[in-house]
Amino acid sequence: MEGLQIFQEVCDAMAEPAFYPHPVARVECRETHISTVFLAGEWVYKLKKPVAFGFLDFHTLDVRRYFCEREVILNQRLTHGVYHKVVTICRDETGQLFVDGGEPLEYAVKMRRLPDETNLVELLRRCAVSHEELRSLGRYLADFYSHSASSPEIDHYGDPEVIAFNMEENFQQLEPFVDAFLERERWEFIREVSRAFFRIWRKLFESRVRKGCIRDGHGDLRA
Repeated sequence: MEGLQIFQEVCDAMAEPAFYPHPVARVECRETHISTVFLAGEWVYKLKKPVAFGFLDFHTLDVRRYFCEREVILNQRLTHGVYHKVVTICRDETGQLFVDGGEPLEYAVKMRRLPDETNLVELLRRCAVSHEELRSLGRYLADFYSHSASSPEIDHYGDPEVIAFNMEENFQQLEPFVDAFLERERWEFIREVSRAFFRIWRKLFESRVRKGCIRDGHGDLRA
């Protein structure tokens, strides 16, 4: 409970323009189920929420620091000058919260802010991307994945049993919300089709492991 209170205190402080050590006219907050993101002037600060969902566990400060650091390392491989560093959110002797320089209350990924209109999803909606640009992106990503690390430890994540376990866990966690947000018949159909896919294509998953297709790549390319 104390960790949640501190996290909320940090969020309240970061929602104020005066919190930041650089010019900020207004702060915009965006949330996902695992992150709270503050758009502040030319920079973006992303916090990991102190949550545990089975497929991830961010409940301790040390774990959140670790995954902030891993996010910077991961995303620096596909960007240039966007993912800046991990910063600490601290408290001074007067109780004031500030960025860096003291005992950490929380950690955040600091990123260069990019215009929403340059997001690939938005460009695709406006038909503002050429076929050649998409082919170039495909070649770039293919080269990235071909040179990404592979190992027996990484192969583990491509095991059909591991993937199926994660899938079933997702369905279990979603079930309490089914009737409120999704028709149960549709939800059961999606679950059964997903299960059938694993039964039918199990050998395909196994062959991908044997061929070295499981890589330390990037699983969150939204577009």
